[in-house]
Amino acid sequence: MIDSLVKYFGPQAAEPFDIVEQDWAAEEFTRGSYGGRLSAGALTQ
Repeated sequence: MIDSLVKYFGPQAAEPFDIVEQDWAAEEFTRGSYGGRLSAGALTQ
């Protein structure tokens, strides 16, 4: 992940000052985002 950030944002991205992990499915209002629980092929039907 850090390597990808450095590629796009430069060497300063190699030293993050904070890392946050988020369980979006546990959030009351997002419920896992708009596609959090779609089954395979659901967006093409």
